[in-house]
Amino acid sequence: MIAAISTFLAGLGLAWYLYYKRPDLPLKMAESMRGAYNTLSNKYYVDEFYGAAIIKPIVAFSTAILWKTVDAGLIDGTLNESAAAAGDVSNAFRRMQSGNIRSYAGWVAIGAAAVIAFMVWTGGAR
Repeated sequence: MIAAISTFLAGLGLAWYLYYKRPDLPLKMAESMRGAYNTLSNKYYVDEFYGAAIIKPIVAFSTAILWKTVDAGLIDGTLNESAAAAGDVSNAFRRMQSGNIRSYAGWVAIGAAAVIAFMVWTGGAR
């Protein structure tokens, strides 16, 4: 506890001396130790290293693989193709709806013939 309090008081005294008593001194110290000042000011360049080594590869991977391949290619492609197929099927069924009752009777007859043919081919209900 004594070490912590004395460190606090020493820091407080140094800050008072540098920024209140002699405000020109911090600028002179920074200019005389430019390399150390820049290193400390840039936080030992940890953020730059982290960005180049970790963040940029993750962003590049997620852009090239996850976004363009998986999302745009696979997911969006599947949904777009299924929507196009549904549109094609609905267009085919739309053409069958002519409003003509004779046409509808013909479709019913074709459906009944298909059901009877299936029943005969499979041997009927067992």
